[in-house]
Amino acid sequence: ISQMPEWKKNPAACYQRKQCGPGDAIPMIADFTVAAEILRNEAGKYDNVVIVDPSYLMKKNGSYTPFAMGSLMYHDAGHMSIRAMKWLAYRYFKDNSNPMK
Repeated sequence: ISQMPEWKKNPAACYQRKQCGPGDAIPMIADFTVAAEILRNEAGKYDNVVIVDPSYLMKKNGSYTPFAMGSLMYHDAGHMSIRAMKWLAYRYFKDNSNPMK
């Protein structure tokens, strides 16, 4: 899986403290697309490596959000919940073929 967005403040703690919600902008840590591009370039050197990038599913109104599925997707600033990963996989494979088949 490609690099996914990471946040400057913990979305889970922010949400639990009622300091942020699905409509709020939460600043990201650096530009994760640079890391994603590095991963794609390195993977391209090998015939048996495929990068899956579901990050487009995390956009709402043109911005990345830790609330893309309608509820909180992260345990902390950089780790997604299992529920969110399952949601991303389900949505991704509705749009794309499975590269492992």
